[in-house]
Amino acid sequence: RRRKNHRPDFEFPPEELIMAIERQTKRNIAESIRRTREANLNTTVVLEACCYIDGLGRKLFNGGPEYRFKKYIEMYMPVTYDQLKKRSNLLGRKHDFCLHALWGDIRCGLVHEIDPKSKSVIIGRGKTIVHLNIKDKRYPKKHLVLSSPRFVDDFLNSLVLQRYK
Repeated sequence: RRRKNHRPDFEFPPEELIMAIERQTKRNIAESIRRTREANLNTTVVLEACCYIDGLGRKLFNGGPEYRFKKYIEMYMPVTYDQLKKRSNLLGRKHDFCLHALWGDIRCGLVHEIDPKSKSVIIGRGKTIVHLNIKDKRYPKKHLVLSSPRFVDDFLNSLVLQRYK
C-alpha cells in the first residue's frame, strides 16, 4: 500500500555533477547541429536550433514559449538580436518586429507547418545573419531573410555564454 504524503528520500546532486551534465548536454547539442549542417540541410538546421532555443529558454526563463524564445535570443544571441533590431528599423517598424517574425514566421512556421511562412525566407548563404538590404529584388516584401549558417553559428556561440539555473 502507498502511504499518503510519502516522499522518497532524495538529495540534489552535487554542483560538479550538474556542471558535468550541463557540459555534456551542450556538447551533444553542438554535435547534433554540426551533423545536420554537414548534410547541407539549411531549413532543418534552423528548425533544430529553434527547438534547442525553445528547450534552453524553458530552463532559463519563466513565462510563455514566445517570451522565453525571444528572451533567449535577446540575452544569449546578441549578434542576431542586433541585426533583427536593425532590419526592423530599416523596415520602419517597431524594434521587435523582426524578432516577432523570427518567432512567428520561421520558428512557428517550421515547427507547425514544416515551412517558413510566406513573409520570411531562409537562405543558405549571407555575410550577415539577417539580410539587411530591404530593397533587394530577390526578396520582395519579405519581413525577414535569415542566413542559416550565420544564425546557427550565433546559436552555437550562445551555448558558451549561458548557464542553466
